[in-house]
Amino acid sequence: DSTESKPYQGIEVAGYGEEFEIRREISVDRKYNENDRTTYNVYHVRVKDCRISRQCDFDINRIDYGLANKKDSMDDNNNFISDYYYVTVKLNVNKDINDHDVPPDGEISMFQTMWYIGKVDSNGTLQRISNSGAVGSDVPDKHGNVYFEKGETKTITLYYLITDEEFENETLAIDFHIYGSPDRGTLAIIHEPEAN
Repeated sequence: DSTESKPYQGIEVAGYGEEFEIRREISVDRKYNENDRTTYNVYHVRVKDCRISRQCDFDINRIDYGLANKKDSMDDNNNFISDYYYVTVKLNVNKDINDHDVPPDGEISMFQTMWYIGKVDSNGTLQRISNSGAVGSDVPDKHGNVYFEKGETKTITLYYLITDEEFENETLAIDFHIYGSPDRGTLAIIHEPEAN
């Protein structure tokens, strides 16, 4: 929903390439408590690279939705001729070595890849943009989840679609907040418009 917005004052904002944490509660039976490390696991995350291009230099089948109404702006090779850009974001993700053991098949032990992208407005809100959920990733799991061993590091690629206007005029960030979690998460800046 492109009209949804939320205040980001008081939420950590990570600059491009800065490392931040994602905290995920371990069990639905024990609610997340920021003062009790036994209630959550930690992922250390950094935006490793962000490329914004009209060229489709990846497997177009990695994009799950959002392209159907954009075919008029594309050539036969799935490159955008106008109106839109592909955003390819590479994340460096490390699961904390001090995390707690959870069943490997349990969804709560997974790192999700459906993160929302939005415009960081000057009035203190993050406004989600159209097709705001990651429209694809390089993760083979059909639900977009990735399992990590303790201490393991992986690179995960996320795909988004943005308009010309968003590319030219907006500061864009990914909202690393897990839906329903009391941990407010982090906004990671991935793009700032060039100063005129």
